[in-house]
Amino acid sequence: MERALREDSGHSWLRLEGRRPLLIHTDPLIMSEDVEGFVVATGEIVQHRLRPPELHTIDQVAASMARNGIGKVTLRCNLDPDVHPTLQRRLDRELREIDGARGFMVDIEIERDSGDQVLYVVCRE
Repeated sequence: MERALREDSGHSWLRLEGRRPLLIHTDPLIMSEDVEGFVVATGEIVQHRLRPPELHTIDQVAASMARNGIGKVTLRCNLDPDVHPTLQRRLDRELREIDGARGFMVDIEIERDSGDQVLYVVCRE
């Protein structure tokens, strides 16, 4: 952490287990060879979604990403493995004509008084 973030930078690990550890931080990472080997993707949060992308809403998901300046997105969230490739292809197709930044979507489990909820966060790289 001391090599990746300034000392006064705010940060919190949201997920340490599994395939996709997730760190939220307030300042850009200090990218070096030591850090780059551990970072799969980094970006700025531009949107929160309460529902995962679904086949019947993929055009709406793509439109909202385009409005946030994203022209290519990678789904890095837990989705049904039978549907995930189809969703990714459909998003790629919908965003093909958009001149924008690369982005990604991750899922975050948050605790609320009413129970746990999954939040889908869109980041612009």
